[in-house]
Amino acid sequence: MAVRWEEPLVALRPYQRQALAAVDAAWSGGSRRALVVLPPGSGKTLVGLTAAVRLRRPIVILSPNTAIQTQWAAQYRDYFAPDGPEVGRSRDLLTTVTSLTYQAVAAFDADAEVDEAGEPGSHAERLGAGAREFFSRLAALGEATLILDECHHLLAVWGELLDELLTPLPDLRIIGLTATPPAVLSASENELTARLLGAPVFEASIPALVRQGYLAPYSELAWLSSPTAAEQEWLAQDAQRFAELRNDLAAPDFASVRFFEWLDIYVDRFDGS
Repeated sequence: MAVRWEEPLVALRPYQRQALAAVDAAWSGGSRRALVVLPPGSGKTLVGLTAAVRLRRPIVILSPNTAIQTQWAAQYRDYFAPDGPEVGRSRDLLTTVTSLTYQAVAAFDADAEVDEAGEPGSHAERLGAGAREFFSRLAALGEATLILDECHHLLAVWGELLDELLTPLPDLRIIGLTATPPAVLSASENELTARLLGAPVFEASIPALVRQGYLAPYSELAWLSSPTAAEQEWLAQDAQRFAELRNDLAAPDFASVRFFEWLDIYVDRFDGS
């Protein structure tokens, strides 16, 4: 299951090299988990793949949806193994790199919501057969690397499940990637993130990368144009129709109660006064 390349086939940006150095330092310090916070568009996928490839272990990637799952597979092929084998998308974990969604490994058995005593069981006990087999295969890999992409999307159940099942795997290295800094997370989300991944080993903000010229500053764009002749005619006719409607409603003989008097009464009743 040897990985073909140690470094990607593209040049790394300075902040990406800094992030990778921070991850390497975490490993050297005895940590098994590393959390990296980078803004959207800054190349989190490249950082995560490079950090994982350097470990020369089988790689398993979990991401929030199938679109991102496909992006991971494509970027691995582009940056590290253009002529290599396909990235696996099966829970059998028989390929060097496997890209899956969180849903694929957090499939619960609907009949196992409670234990025999009627109490909620652990998340691991509620897993369906396919998900149980996945975690058994992950444990059997021994020295492997697990990437948790967009890990701020780890809702309580997913995060608690992974915390429950990954803790007993001492040879597993875990890389967490997110664009959401801890400062904007809730207290419970921060607690779960800290338990699952620890404090960020590297964090870069959007303003910092904008100043360095790697991200474009955000601005709303508007394209203003004049209405066409047909649109101007429709707008004029619509304004005329509205004026005629307003005049009809205001006519003294329109109803037994003048419209605007009735409207005042209705609004007063609606407001409870």
